[in-house]
Amino acid sequence: MKKLLIIFFFVTISNLHAFDDSFEDFNKTAQEILEQAYKMFEKSKEIIESFSQSEQQVVPESKNSFLLYYKIVKNSLPIEKRNDFLITAQIKYKISIQKDISVKNLLILSKNGQVELFGKVNSKDIADKVINISLKTGGVKEVISYLIIIEHSGAISL
Repeated sequence: MKKLLIIFFFVTISNLHAFDDSFEDFNKTAQEILEQAYKMFEKSKEIIESFSQSEQQVVPESKNSFLLYYKIVKNSLPIEKRNDFLITAQIKYKISIQKDISVKNLLILSKNGQVELFGKVNSKDIADKVINISLKTGGVKEVISYLIIIEHSGAISL
């Protein structure tokens, strides 16, 4: 019986030692996970705070480097009602086949035959060309331009 008790004692002590090692590993792993979670929390906090900022840093170009080209042009001919999605798609296509105009710098919205143009162009002539293309598209009653004409001093293209 004494032998059995001694064997039981040694087995228990060795199991406790093994448990202690695994507990230490578990504790170390848990601490690493908590540290990573804290870092993620801090980064999330920074991101959320950046979303709540209402102002941003700006480096303006010279005062005369851009001009808002606001223009409203109405079509006086009778207009057949068309799908706004189709109107927008046709205007984008017509502009995309022009060599001197980049459609990627334009936002074209249409609602009930009224087309609004937003974006950047290199000159007043190009702005007028975009307006005319839009106005000549079937189903367009009116075109409102909010285009910005960017005057570049260097050879930078939009």
